[in-house]
Amino acid sequence: MNQSNPVVTVHAGKNGIRLIEQFTETLCDHLMINDTYFGNILTSLSELYNIWIINHPSDPIKLSYNTDFLLLNIVIEGFHQAVAEQIMQPEPLIDGNGFTFSDKVFVIQHLSEKIQLDEENNLQLSFDISAIHNQIYQERARLLHAYFNTTNQVKVASDNDHF
Repeated sequence: MNQSNPVVTVHAGKNGIRLIEQFTETLCDHLMINDTYFGNILTSLSELYNIWIINHPSDPIKLSYNTDFLLLNIVIEGFHQAVAEQIMQPEPLIDGNGFTFSDKVFVIQHLSEKIQLDEENNLQLSFDISAIHNQIYQERARLLHAYFNTTNQVKVASDNDHF
């Protein structure tokens, strides 16, 4: 996995979910995403992994991301388009084996802001992370404001001042 820009190829197997966890941890560390958002992202990707395992475990998937620091877009390459389109549907879904994965889809749909196919027909999950950066901005603005109000009120005595 590339530490500066997380990209991972996942194959079915016991190590698959660990690679997704590692991808999510690296991504969140890289973008300084807090635990709440981390949990939403990891849960969504874990449920997506479970749907993938049910439908096409022999085909690997590749995870990557892009962001404008308002939206985090996780791109999943190799996810079959028919399954991706089903995931975007709001109604309960049943796969060819009669297994209902509507609960998994429900979780993904409610933890992410948007699910779509991008221009290359890759599945894309979008997460609103703007509040993270807004919170950082607000805290920094508060600290700077407090700092400058404090320093403006402090008067340094000089030799010419009379007490």
